[in-house]
Amino acid sequence: MKEGFNKEKVGLTDIAHELKVSVSTVSRALNNHPRISKKTKERVRQVAVRLGYFPGIPELMTPDRTDAVAVVVPSIETCVNREIIAGIEKVMEARGYQTLLVNLKGDESQEANFFKTSRNYGISGIIHLNSRRVLPEGFYATIQKEAIPLVTIFDSEYDVKVNRVVPDMFQGVVTMVNHLRANGIKKVTLVLEDENDSFDYHLLSTFGMVLDNSELSDMVLKVNCLGLKNRQFTKEAEALVNEISYDSAIVVKEIDFALEISLTAQKRGVRIPEDFMLIGIGADCVPRSLAAGISILKLPAVEMGMEAARLLLSGLQGQDSSGSTVVTPVNFILKQSAIRVKR
Repeated sequence: MKEGFNKEKVGLTDIAHELKVSVSTVSRALNNHPRISKKTKERVRQVAVRLGYFPGIPELMTPDRTDAVAVVVPSIETCVNREIIAGIEKVMEARGYQTLLVNLKGDESQEANFFKTSRNYGISGIIHLNSRRVLPEGFYATIQKEAIPLVTIFDSEYDVKVNRVVPDMFQGVVTMVNHLRANGIKKVTLVLEDENDSFDYHLLSTFGMVLDNSELSDMVLKVNCLGLKNRQFTKEAEALVNEISYDSAIVVKEIDFALEISLTAQKRGVRIPEDFMLIGIGADCVPRSLAAGISILKLPAVEMGMEAARLLLSGLQGQDSSGSTVVTPVNFILKQSAIRVKR
């Protein structure tokens, strides 16, 4: 899988350096010069996409549709996104498709630019891991006009028929909350990235629905949005541990950050789950020896990626599945080390 998109503006020199050719060769290839071989033009085209070189790729260079699909991700730092990508790649490569990874590194302007200019790159289809609760009007207009098959992962408030794969949080959250309540938990701190993140908003809404149940009305939910991906988490972890009590639990997006809280608690002599309960949300990608005491609200990330790839393949084969939604269940995994002995 190829990966790309830098935040810095990319020029011809960057492409030339990547390919170890002259700038003039890159320029001629981008302008469809007859003396440049088709193979070189294709290599330049692929590197231009990977590095995020959008301006200056003329429509003259637009090749016939290739057996390549773009996977657009906000970041590859999280276990969930990496496992989703692995699921996509597994299905697509088995069917002879190359996957081109478009790593936005959190840059929304690059995201919008890609979807406006994607027709220039000869890709067969697109899978978009959406991180935004609200997408601008007409966000997918160019793709839909060009009839490029599209599948989104994670939902948004976007009132257009697109094929999508979404996690079903409800049953997993119900199981988790019932477990916490059975263990005397009355206060839950939910640690998220950003309420405008599509997954975070969906998760928070699900918690609200579950806790509205009259039987759970005695449980208090506190929400902290800490911008986890963009900050050092150590100080936040210390503050969270300082507030814990026997009847409290911390539920945190991303297993890595749950691990940070666990390590901070260990340094303070605070025990999990004896002194408080800790649950991570995401993919189960941390070694068990490190994640002792941490239960998991597990997203079926690999399965989500595979389902998205299957939906995309249906579109590539001309099957009309416009507006289809595939829902994948989220499970609560209670680890042996996280079982609390009642006092």
